[in-house]
Amino acid sequence: AVVSTQSGHYGRGITFDKVVSSLPGQFPFVKLAPVPEICKSAARIDIPEYPFWKQFDSFIFNSFLTRPEAIAALGNVRDECNKVSSKDLFVVNITKSMKLEEFEQTQNQSCMQVQSYLKDTWLTVLCTKVTSSLREVGKGWFNISQDKWEVYEISKLRKFMELVKFAMQDSLRYLVENSLYNFHRIIKETTVSVMELEEDMEWPHSENLAISPYAPAK
Repeated sequence: AVVSTQSGHYGRGITFDKVVSSLPGQFPFVKLAPVPEICKSAARIDIPEYPFWKQFDSFIFNSFLTRPEAIAALGNVRDECNKVSSKDLFVVNITKSMKLEEFEQTQNQSCMQVQSYLKDTWLTVLCTKVTSSLREVGKGWFNISQDKWEVYEISKLRKFMELVKFAMQDSLRYLVENSLYNFHRIIKETTVSVMELEEDMEWPHSENLAISPYAPAK
């Protein structure tokens, strides 16, 4: 049988040719079709010389994602930062009517709880996870026991901590933005029916102020 590899699956054909050529005893019944010269020249692309290993060494030198411990630590940091960005400074799932004083007290308590979490729990958990991930690295680029500032400045640990700082800042920004958006939404939904009242408007049920024709959107 004559087998031709001139098809759209040329890559697999090349592999097939190599296997058959390296094991002629197992495939004596297979005769490979010769590849025309035009196919050989069309498949060949001139690639200029490139200092791959030099560039590779430079990349490894500048990147801090070269140790599994650093990658694991960064994953733990991202996990904790995602928890913060998904929180809410305010209580937005209000299912009952409440007085203005009660509403204000509820929102203040919620803000204080999140603030306490950020100052205490969040920082403690981040420090614990980073140190536990990098503890076994020892001396080198990620030496968490380094006490010389000049050495720390040129280490990969400094780059890692810079990334942690930016990740924390992003989480706080998303926390504030999402919280303000949700708070604005609940205020707008509950007051949309009374946003365009006239100045001389009179309550239609003056005998019973509990009866309101202005129902909120939700």
